[in-house]
Formats: sequence, C-alpha cells, structure tokens
Amino acid sequence: MGLFRRTISLDSIIHYEKREIDTNHNKNPFNIVRLVSKNKKYLVFRQIIITTENGTKIKLDERTIYTEDFKILYNKIRGSRKGRTN
Repeated sequence: MGLFRRTISLDSIIHYEKREIDTNHNKNPFNIVRLVSKNKKYLVFRQIIITTENGTKIKLDERTIYTEDFKILYNKIRGSRKGRTN
C-alpha cells in the first residue's frame, strides 16, 4: 500500500539505471538510522531510476517496496529492455 500510484507502459521506458546505496555506519558514521533500527533494509538498499519517452523520471526504492516485489519489478523492467534497441 503506497502513497503514490503511477502506471507506465514498459514499452515507453527509454533508459533505466540501478544503483546500490550503502549508508552503513562504516561509510557514514553520522547516520542515526543505525541507532534506531537494526534492520539493514534502511542502510543498504537499491534504487531504480526509470526514464520514459516523454521525459518523466520515476524512482523506485527498495526501502518502500517489499524486496520480493522489487526483484520482480526489476526483472520485468530489465526483460522489457532486452529486445529493444535505441
């Protein structure tokens, strides 16, 4: 259950970028999330930034989506881009 809902066609994706973000205490000693939560989901996570044909950018964040759903979304996005050439 999310706050925002946006539907895009997988055919309209021009570019996507996957980032792995590590804000663990060793790399960022001033991070207070480590003091509050023992869940690594908020310290080490992945993001996907999707750019569509009309210039819209959508950011998917693993912290706000279940990890299993994030994997399914990423595989669908990656699979839709395999057959396309730009």
